[in-house]
Amino acid sequence: MSVLSSTRQSSGPGYTTLGRYFRGVFLPKFIRFIIILFVGLTIAFAVTRINPIDPANALIQKLTSSYGANVLRPEEIESFRRAILAIFGRDRPIWEQYISYLVGVFTFNFGPSFTYFPSLATDIISSYLPWTVFLLTFSTIVSWIIGITMGVLASIFERRAIGKVLNWISLVVYPIPTTILALVFLVLFVSQLRAYMISPGGGVTAFRLDLETLAGMFSRAWAPALVLIFYNTMVWALGTKGLADVVRSEDYVRYAVIRGLPLKYIYSRYLVKGVLPPQITALALTLGNIFSGAMVIERAFSYPGLGSLLSLAVASNDYPLVLGIVSYSILGVALAAFILDLIYPLIDPRIRYGAG
Repeated sequence: MSVLSSTRQSSGPGYTTLGRYFRGVFLPKFIRFIIILFVGLTIAFAVTRINPIDPANALIQKLTSSYGANVLRPEEIESFRRAILAIFGRDRPIWEQYISYLVGVFTFNFGPSFTYFPSLATDIISSYLPWTVFLLTFSTIVSWIIGITMGVLASIFERRAIGKVLNWISLVVYPIPTTILALVFLVLFVSQLRAYMISPGGGVTAFRLDLETLAGMFSRAWAPALVLIFYNTMVWALGTKGLADVVRSEDYVRYAVIRGLPLKYIYSRYLVKGVLPPQITALALTLGNIFSGAMVIERAFSYPGLGSLLSLAVASNDYPLVLGIVSYSILGVALAAFILDLIYPLIDPRIRYGAG
């Protein structure tokens, strides 16, 4: 009995702390994650259903325009329309369609695509997804590293020439729309230098984890990646400089300067560590949003990513494709925010949750 009681006493506080963490931290954040996900998916579903364009009529018009309006009799067209609605589940009550959509989000099944019928929308998305993940992950991480460095240097040397130049470049580039930047890079690398070749129609190929596939993806991605890196670097730099200026004005930084601590130690120990937590948060949310693609950049360079696919799906009223891409984007951002919220105390030691 003494051994059993001592075991209970030694294990009790641990279990109590774990239970308090689950009830006080994990469970509320998980409930909030489910609510955010539910609201986002509901809005996405509602937007596609309030669209006045009937996808069945769009398919019938495409068929009759290809083969002539007199090929099918009116009763055959109506029968064909009912068959299309049944295939895509649009003949059921709206609440059944909504439940089916929610089930499809978590089972990765959005039904067949209108544009690529009878291929499933999920299969089409999965063929384009690696290209967008490769482009946006690479460009986001590179621009984040360069932008953080530029912002910190611009704040440290704000009274010197290098700081003024870095700040001036950021302020000039930031207001320029990405559409204009894409056109400038297109003229430079396609028309003038002829260093980048645009493949008509996108040229998407199956992803394989080998050097040949990765080299082919890089040859298609480097020009749009330069546009994204160039623009996003300035965005990160401006945000970082603003944060660094705030940290430099804090009392503990001023006290460190008065104590005579080395400036290199102050910048690395206080300035950089004060800037990184919010920028890591922004980085995680940006990476969670890669499932939406970069529509303008991908369309400009005919890059076979989710942005180009989403643009094509919207133009052709391909609701399964639109819902699939938008739903995965919502899921990625919500999941990134949820995970970041849980691990944020590890990033910023100033944050402490109620579990201790």
